[in-house]
Amino acid sequence: MYLTKRYDAMNLPNAGRCARPEGFGMSLGGSPSAGTLRRSSADAKHDSVVLGRDLPKYGLKAGDVGTVVLVHPAGGYEVEFITLDGKTVAVTSLSIDEVQPIGRREISHAREIETA
Repeated sequence: MYLTKRYDAMNLPNAGRCARPEGFGMSLGGSPSAGTLRRSSADAKHDSVVLGRDLPKYGLKAGDVGTVVLVHPAGGYEVEFITLDGKTVAVTSLSIDEVQPIGRREISHAREIETA
């Protein structure tokens, strides 16, 4: 069982600021591991992943792109989902089966997030 948490400007320092280290998240042409999600914490951290199912509690839909921020030793990932202007929508634990690696021929799609 994985826990899900919601972070927003009220409880996350620097929420709403896009202050990520260089090389964090997606890059043009896909991550070096496009098509393969790396499973070791040293390699998979900061990989972009595609959500495999809707998470209505957070307004997330299958196909939304998030960034791995932690690899759980027992399996699964802590994934952060942000808006295009850098605001954190959710940081949630997902099983290996709930995410997939980005593909080399995939493209992101912008949409307005539905809030609860």
